[in-house]
Amino acid sequence: MHDYNKSVLIEGDLYPGIWVEGGPQQGLIVAPISEEIARSNHQVFFHHQSPDGQIPYAVKLVSYKPTIGQSDPNVPRVGRAQLQMVVPISATALDLAQYLSDDELLSEAYQAGSRWDDWLARYRNTRDTGLCEAFCEYDTGHDGSTRTASIPNACVDGDARVCPREPSSLP
Repeated sequence: MHDYNKSVLIEGDLYPGIWVEGGPQQGLIVAPISEEIARSNHQVFFHHQSPDGQIPYAVKLVSYKPTIGQSDPNVPRVGRAQLQMVVPISATALDLAQYLSDDELLSEAYQAGSRWDDWLARYRNTRDTGLCEAFCEYDTGHDGSTRTASIPNACVDGDARVCPREPSSLP
């Protein structure tokens, strides 16, 4: 993995890397087979958490653009352009820490999850409802859903902090 020296379970050939929408949950599932991979499938995201608290949506093996199916040096290997969190990483980390009786992982996940919650509250609660808002289709991990038909596929300027100009269209 980019700037991470432990083994993780990657998505596969089409998406050479690990995505937060499923990687931590897949790690939890393989915990009985490999505790190291189970931990790493969470810790790779904590390792790449930005100073302001954002957890990346993906960490890639190469700069890869799935839409064209090839390497692209302009695509960052640590993805921050959207959320793409379907299963909350804090929930799977808690389950894993309990399964492994791992207080160190629990502490690490709590700190990372708290910083991530602060980021979401700061940038993804524009209406002050206390709810996390989707700014683009790719935030949800449900590409092609009719629920997201009225919003752009990608976040404005590839920045997950920027709300679309027409926020009334958000689901």
